Amino acid sequence: MHKRRVNALRGVLGELNPRHYLLVCRQLTYEIAEAYGEMLDIKMAIVEEQQTTPSPHAVRKINLLCAKCIRNFELFLDSLGRRTARCHNSLTMIIFVRC
Repeated sequence: MHKRRVNALRGVLGELNPRHYLLVCRQLTYEIAEAYGEMLDIKMAIVEEQQTTPSPHAVRKINLLCAKCIRNFELFLDSLGRRTARCHNSLTMIIFVRC
């Protein structure tokens, strides 16, 4: 369900011109990042529920979701035009703590 949501939002985002629809693009980028975060939470809950060492596939999937979540939050911050190194480091720290 979340993957479909991401695909639908990405399709719309790809069609919009950020110069004319900046606020909508920001909102879509944030929604995409949140969807990846929710997928990450679900995958982490599944791994924790198993109470065994996660498989290499599960680890790769978690890392991929984490990277996509971070990347989309970075795109959101870039759209604000006020991104600083401090904001970037704080965001990375928050996301990786969840992992």
